[in-house]
Amino acid sequence: MACVGGEAMAGWTLVVSRREVVRAPAQRVFGKPHPRLAGHVLTYTGHDYRWMDPQPWRMAPLGAIVVTIDLEAPLVRRLLAPDPRQGQDLPISPVMGLRDRPLVLEQAGPSRGIVLALTPVGAYALFGLPLRELANSTSASPTWWAPMSTC
Repeated sequence: MACVGGEAMAGWTLVVSRREVVRAPAQRVFGKPHPRLAGHVLTYTGHDYRWMDPQPWRMAPLGAIVVTIDLEAPLVRRLLAPDPRQGQDLPISPVMGLRDRPLVLEQAGPSRGIVLALTPVGAYALFGLPLRELANSTSASPTWWAPMSTC
């Protein structure tokens, strides 16, 4: 996951604690969007996890929409407690809406992709949906996005 401007925020990246990011060996490239995108894209990260044993990721409540573009989806990506949807598998290239509560998921296997953190305005411009439809949810990317996740 990415840091705002590529810098740590009190031991946290934008979404998960720095400690959790470090324990999952991977190649990562952190990006800062072009200034013209500043009102729409907060940050982006490219990641390449060659292999990851099952491990939990604890994601902070966030006032941003997180879009994962899976170039290679992990073998396992599912919700864990305390989420009422515990055990539910997450879709390929998930979109995680604005959240007012933490999200805990488990992921295992290789994973390659790009994670975008969008502002509410940026998410609305990209998806054309009222943000209440994405609030506290994790859903599949729109169908027009599907060809990108099968590269």
